[in-house]
Amino acid sequence: MLALPAEADVLERLTAWGEADSSIRALILTSSRAKPNGGADLLSDYDLIVATRDAPKLAAAVGSASEYGRPLVRWSDQDELYGITTYFCGVVYEDGVKIDYTVWPGALLERVSQEALLPEGLDVGYRVLSTRMR
Repeated sequence: MLALPAEADVLERLTAWGEADSSIRALILTSSRAKPNGGADLLSDYDLIVATRDAPKLAAAVGSASEYGRPLVRWSDQDELYGITTYFCGVVYEDGVKIDYTVWPGALLERVSQEALLPEGLDVGYRVLSTRMR
């Protein structure tokens, strides 16, 4: 049976990637692993918002490069939030970790901060892993 890496190790690797890539403005962990009262279990995936200066470029590359590790399978989609295109990329890595990346253009961070209510996905809790807000 495959032993999944510890959450702290996964988050450390993701944070190191976010801090090393100068195009990334913020990494935000959402969903069950970010809930204030817990809720994640052994099989919970990692839901990560990646705010970047060039969302289409990063969305095309995430999961096919080595931001976390060697990918086994990758799938993607697009959506909109407040009329701004967002990109989704789900990846399962060879160590069994599943990461759902949602790539936002950096301008969406400012837009979300101006709204009275948090968008779905952030309203259950979030944790900022890395930020470069300049």
